[in-house]
Amino acid sequence: MRLHVQLAVPEPEAVDLDAVAACFPYGTLVRVDVEQGGLRASSRAGLLAEEPAEAHMTVAVACVTVGWGDPDAAGAGSALEEAA
Repeated sequence: MRLHVQLAVPEPEAVDLDAVAACFPYGTLVRVDVEQGGLRASSRAGLLAEEPAEAHMTVAVACVTVGWGDPDAAGAGSALEEAA
């Protein structure tokens, strides 16, 4: 099983890629792509700029594509190549 992970977060440079990889105990992690996106908002009813840091929440968007088989074999069923 091969895995391709795509993440969109407000601060891509803050993502711990080793921690992301540790979330997938099975299969081969082909690659992890991280880009600007997601959402930073207040977890309370106030405005983000007026809330203390502990009231901030970060929302990440994640897509995990799973492929299988030998990528070099003809007819290997995989969605990974379609995502590339």
